[in-house]
Amino acid sequence: MIWGGIFVLVFGAIFLLAAFGGKGNTDGEGAVLIDAVSANDRTQGVAGALVTLVEYGDFQCPACASYHAFVKKLIEEEGDKVFFAYRHFPLRTIHKNADEAAWAAEAAGIQGKFWEMSDMIYKNQKDWEKSDTAGKIFEDYAKQLGLNVEQFIVDRDSDVVKSKVEADLQSGLRAKVTGTPTFFVNGKKITNPSSYDEFKKLVLGSSAATSLVPNVPEEIPSL
Repeated sequence: MIWGGIFVLVFGAIFLLAAFGGKGNTDGEGAVLIDAVSANDRTQGVAGALVTLVEYGDFQCPACASYHAFVKKLIEEEGDKVFFAYRHFPLRTIHKNADEAAWAAEAAGIQGKFWEMSDMIYKNQKDWEKSDTAGKIFEDYAKQLGLNVEQFIVDRDSDVVKSKVEADLQSGLRAKVTGTPTFFVNGKKITNPSSYDEFKKLVLGSSAATSLVPNVPEEIPSL
């Protein structure tokens, strides 16, 4: 009975490690992108580039704001080598305005200024992250960007925009995303580097690899 109990415990531990991937899965090693980049994604760079970079991000996430600067610089320097897709992954259980920010970016995108709104939202993150009137702040950003504010409000509150953000979130959950930002390089999840140079090297180092994604137009609690 004693040996039987030991066998059960050992087998159970092995089963749990296999099922949950251990520390390697937490670091993202071996995880892959489930949903290929499509025309529904917000993209920058050159479609057909050897490197496809996909980010699942949250506009209220401080780390995402830092990595936003990395991605922006990378696209400016190496836009001919990288095809970048941004997907929303609002951590709504800990970031009360994450959804509102994502809706604002998508509404601006309908008028052709998704990236400009994204820049403004990240740059001014401290101004709206804890605000009870974040929606009004984003309306002011829309005005500063020269958008039709009335149309922006209609689009922001529409089922189309909210469904887009939810679809991105569900895509991330299917890919086992558990925090933000989470990056996939040529379909494979990476561990976030600590500097821009490391980030650039890690992304461009995959340029010789065959892309797993067709090129077409903080740890969190459970959601």
